[in-house]
Amino acid sequence: MLTYAAFGVGFEQYTDGWTDSNGTPPGFGHNWAGFQGSLSGSLPEGSARWSGLMLGYQGAHEAGENPFVEGLATVKLSLSDKQVDVLFSEVTSRDGQRTLADFGFEGLQPQVDGTFGGYQSGPIEGTIFGPSHEETAGWFHHNPTYVTGSFGARRMPNTVTLEERGGFRRLEGSNSTEFYAYDEWGFWGKQFQEHLFGAFIEQSVADLGRTQTYFSPRGRIDGTPSGHNPVSGTAVWLGEVRAFETHQDRTPVSGNARLEVDFRYATVDVEFADFSAGHGDVSWHSLRLRDGAFRDTQGQATIRGRVLRDRASGRGWQVPA
Repeated sequence: MLTYAAFGVGFEQYTDGWTDSNGTPPGFGHNWAGFQGSLSGSLPEGSARWSGLMLGYQGAHEAGENPFVEGLATVKLSLSDKQVDVLFSEVTSRDGQRTLADFGFEGLQPQVDGTFGGYQSGPIEGTIFGPSHEETAGWFHHNPTYVTGSFGARRMPNTVTLEERGGFRRLEGSNSTEFYAYDEWGFWGKQFQEHLFGAFIEQSVADLGRTQTYFSPRGRIDGTPSGHNPVSGTAVWLGEVRAFETHQDRTPVSGNARLEVDFRYATVDVEFADFSAGHGDVSWHSLRLRDGAFRDTQGQATIRGRVLRDRASGRGWQVPA
């Protein structure tokens, strides 16, 4: 599984060599957990996330139950918050007969050499491994669950991907004219398998007796605005457009989007191209960027947008919408 690190857990029991007052070997044992590997010696920039496995030994369990447990391990690093979270989920006994609630350690302090740890419901130590911070591993003892274990995980890509959401329907109105209605048609932007922002067309529907009234569609954005402008550099975002024609039947339209920001001059270029239904390209150039937002309401082509914050790292300038 891992290239630069190794981790493990075990249990040893001794019953030979001495007996109690009744001549019965009482037995004793100990469990252990550990990790090792090629250290990174530093921290990655911004935010990072690793996903992998946890192996553990549960000291408190019913007689006859399998004491070894395993589950998923997720390690989250945010330099802006100066903390590391180590979370364990889908934890079960290795025989599949026992399930544990999710648990973990939050708010651990990262060190400049790539190590992290602390004492929160028990001790935990971890380290980042690999020349480019590819992996992480560590050990822990969690007092509430009586689990001693170790974990190892690989770094996840931090790219933002678009996931299609909702759809549209072809309907017949009360006057027998056909039109399109929209059910939150657009995208979720996802990072680290979590929703980062939403951009979609939604439409309200009112039930009046046996009649449904469909109000005008509108766009909606879910996300956290950055609220400020960086001072240098450039960035380019590529994505897709979901829209609708404004004449009577509200035909859905799709296309490609390209946005380029010049942070030094605080300007934005926007280009929408390759539209369906035979529509031509639409573009805006050198729009002023103020407090992480831009707009142009002059003429027949209007646009409003903002740059959203990366909730994982606390930084802005991840996705415009």
